[in-house]
Amino acid sequence: MLASLDSITLYQHSINDLSSVASDSCQFSADVIFISTGIHNHEAIAVLQFLTRKRESGNGTPVVICLGQENPSLANMLFAFGANNVLSPDVSEQKLQHSLTDIFAAKNTDIPVPRLTYRECQVIQRLMSGYTLTQIAAQTRRNVRTVSAQKCKALAKLDMNMTGELQILAGELNNEPR
Repeated sequence: MLASLDSITLYQHSINDLSSVASDSCQFSADVIFISTGIHNHEAIAVLQFLTRKRESGNGTPVVICLGQENPSLANMLFAFGANNVLSPDVSEQKLQHSLTDIFAAKNTDIPVPRLTYRECQVIQRLMSGYTLTQIAAQTRRNVRTVSAQKCKALAKLDMNMTGELQILAGELNNEPR
C-alpha cells in the first residue's frame, strides 16, 4: 500500500485504550500515531482527551486521524487539539500516502485552525463534559476569570461565537447512537 515509505510498524489499540498509545509511541519510537478505525462522533471525546494528555506529556509524535463520518466542526477541533491531519471517511490510498509522506518529510500540513494551548484544551474538554467555569477553576486551581479568558480565546480559535455552539457540538458527539 505505502510502497514509497521504507517501513511502517503498526501497534494496534482500540479507541477505549488510547491512554496507553502515547506512552507506547514513545517506548517503541513510533514515527506517527494513526487512528484509523474511523472515529465516530461518540468516540471523539476520548480522542480529544488523548490529544490533551499527549500534549501534556510532551510526546511530539505526529497524529493522523481518520473520521468515521464527515463532521467539519469535529475535524477543526481535532486540528486545534493537536492532530497533524484529519482525513475524511472516504480517504483514498493516494491521499493517505501523501499525508504520511508529508509528515515523515517533516513538511507542515495545512492546519485550518490555530492550535489551542494546553490550558485551552483543558477548559474546552471540561466544558464539553458539562462542567461550569467555576467548577473548572476549582479543579485546575485557577481564577475563574483566567478560565473564562482561556475559554474565550479557545472559542475564537475554533471560530465559535458562543459557548452554546460548543455545547451543541458536545451534544452531537455525546448523543450519537453507539
